[in-house]
Parts: sequence; C-alpha cells; structure tokens
Amino acid sequence: MDEFRRGWHGVSDVSPLASLGFAASCLALATAARWGLAQIRPDVFFTPYLPAVFFATALGGLRTGVLTAVAASALGIIVNFGNTTADLPRIVLMFIFWLVGGLTIWGVAQYRSIVTRERQIAKRLIE
Repeated sequence: MDEFRRGWHGVSDVSPLASLGFAASCLALATAARWGLAQIRPDVFFTPYLPAVFFATALGGLRTGVLTAVAASALGIIVNFGNTTADLPRIVLMFIFWLVGGLTIWGVAQYRSIVTRERQIAKRLIE
C-alpha cells in the first residue's frame, strides 16, 4: 500500500509489475461497469474506460497510461455486450477516445512532473 501511495504522490515510481496489475484491475472494473451499462444502453463502448486510463496513468506513469488506453480501445472494439458490430461509428468513437485519453494522459503526466519538481524545490528549501 505504501508503494501505491508513494507512486500516487510522485515520490517514487511504482514497480512495473504492480502498475500493470493495477492497470489490469482498472480495465477489469471498467469492463464490468461497461457490461452493467450495456444492460441499459448497449452502444457505450469506450466511456467506462476513461477513469481506468486516468488512474493507471496517475499511479503508473505515462507508459502505463498509454498501455491502458491501447488495451481499453482493443476491449472497446472486440468485446460485444449486445448485437452490435465493429462498424464505422465505433471506429470513429475509438479515435475520439484516443484523443480524450491522450489529453488525459498528457494532463496527468504533466501534473506528476510538476508535483515532482515542486517537491524537489520544497526539499531544497527545507534543507
């Protein structure tokens, strides 16, 4: 738990295995949420995966966020909870997901770098 807290605060990096495990659990949880939403409206393909991308990036960093976004887009295309097929609207929605996910990943990575820099400045001032 301390490793996750240090990764969340940007003090140190989380091990790759732990960050990939966390990303996989986020994707599993998002897929379960997508299944629940598909009971109401089956054409929700990528929306539940945005929080997974956000949290995986916040904990694991840029690479983990990109891997999570790629896996989420694959899940959005491949996994069907209704009688829909991978048609042109779903492909367009995937590109929109990539745009929003990319902006989310960039924003979280930017935030992490600012927090790390400010933490180093504060540490030097305290010393």
